[in-house]
Amino acid sequence: MLQPFPFSELRDWYLKNGRSTLPWRDYSHDTKTLGYRVWLAETMLQQTQVERVKEYFKNILTAFPTVEDLAACSYEEFFPYYKWLGYYSRARNMLAAAKQVVDDFWGIFPEDTQSLRTLKWVGPYTAEAIRAFAYNESTLSFDTNLEKIFSRYYYGNKFQKLTKDEKSQILADFQKQSQETHQTRKVQERQDLIAGSVQKSTWPKSTSQSDDEIWSVSCVFSGRDINNALMDYGATISLNSIASIDWDSYPLHSSTFYQTRWELEPVKEKKKSSFPNKQAYVLAILHENHKKYFSLPVIPANAGICQQQPKKQSEAKTDPATSAGWHNSFRPFLIGKNTWNPRAITQEYFLKNFWLEVSVRPPEVKSYNKHEIPYMVCYVQVQSGKHSFSEFEGLKVRGFEEGYVEGVEFGDKWEKECLNKHDYFEVEAKQNSLF
Repeated sequence: MLQPFPFSELRDWYLKNGRSTLPWRDYSHDTKTLGYRVWLAETMLQQTQVERVKEYFKNILTAFPTVEDLAACSYEEFFPYYKWLGYYSRARNMLAAAKQVVDDFWGIFPEDTQSLRTLKWVGPYTAEAIRAFAYNESTLSFDTNLEKIFSRYYYGNKFQKLTKDEKSQILADFQKQSQETHQTRKVQERQDLIAGSVQKSTWPKSTSQSDDEIWSVSCVFSGRDINNALMDYGATISLNSIASIDWDSYPLHSSTFYQTRWELEPVKEKKKSSFPNKQAYVLAILHENHKKYFSLPVIPANAGICQQQPKKQSEAKTDPATSAGWHNSFRPFLIGKNTWNPRAITQEYFLKNFWLEVSVRPPEVKSYNKHEIPYMVCYVQVQSGKHSFSEFEGLKVRGFEEGYVEGVEFGDKWEKECLNKHDYFEVEAKQNSLF
């Protein structure tokens, strides 16, 4: 049985040190607007740094101030406001979720977990975050960052996984403390308000609330306060680097992590890769949800600019074992040597040569070809623009990348051939461009 977590101490620390200026922490809006803002922020913050999300959050709200506005726009209309944020399937799912909210819930994000989980891209964490921040429910939005805090508090080691029962106990304990605290903290917080020791700007309030109403709401462990406190604690106090932790200002002295000063948490050293990244060639596999794959079109030697080229190749011509011929088979795009960043140079390649804006995943394959030349393979999807590449369906590419790469000859001759083909399609690329 775990000892009760000191939510009271954590909340006191948060009210004085929390990041109250984050744009999505303005809780002065009506329930409908607040649900939209919370969902928008929490969706974009997943696996994305806070500083990057700030401007995107403001710009998207300016362009699409309501969930109805977002639901009514196309991906092409939304893309300029989202591009470079990454995880482009997230962007498409955001539009789908917005449509669900408008069609199924009258434009208001639901309050219960079960209904929230029916929305695209809304998992357990996001559902509880919406309940906590939009509806101020006494719930905890568990993710890896919150688990790290509790694991360090109880076990002094962020790598110690919490059991399902332990997380349930922590949640139940939070809800119990929230109920008990309503009366015991009432007088003290009233005095703090008068003395000015509590920053009213950190409280969830509307402009129409009186001081009495503000005080009566704040005296409970609200879902907003505690979840925000845990996030800020993880971002500014419970840091990954031991050299960055200020033990003198560490607020939870009852924490096992504080008492043992990192002794129970193993330091995991990153394995150094021997792969020569800077000498490797970058190859791109252009696809559409791994159902369609694209290559540079077949170009007969006597082709003119206006000659129509075949759009699809049959599966029989695209087996890795028979992929040596340029004119008959699917092949990855040879981007060139990795001069600085494989994703960046791949994006530049497609934009410069084909006027296409693409999303690029980190290299999934790093290997050597039959001549012992290093290469890496990135998966790429078009986000904006049109093309006339040859289209292949029914291929098994993922997991079989090396079979397709073997047909690609790295060297001056092949790269020069590609450049000639780029010139060939320059006019058509510009005509098809959305820019």
